[in-house]
Amino acid sequence: MLLDLNLLDNSRGKESLLPNTFVLMEQMPGELNINFADMSDYLYKHTYWASYNVPFFDQIRKVSGYEELMNTFSQGDSFSWDKNPRANIFRFYAPGVHSLEDMQWLMQLNQYNP
Repeated sequence: MLLDLNLLDNSRGKESLLPNTFVLMEQMPGELNINFADMSDYLYKHTYWASYNVPFFDQIRKVSGYEELMNTFSQGDSFSWDKNPRANIFRFYAPGVHSLEDMQWLMQLNQYNP
């Protein structure tokens, strides 16, 4: 992940982040197993980017075996980027994070019940 603080500062007061303010890159060993994209619009819309140690990009998810796990197990959502338990916890509690202490509490939380 790359966050350009200069672009972030220049985005203040605007209705979106400037392009390439936040860029996500994922990689797996092997040839051509690198994906990256400007995720500035996503960051602006959702106000945070949480990393769950689960691949975001389809190609990386396939190469790393997560796609197969998602399709093999009855609880396959546990292996998806946006439906795994940590993603659900963050989606539910993130709107209430307004301080460093709030974020520390959320990072330690492990009481999600679907």
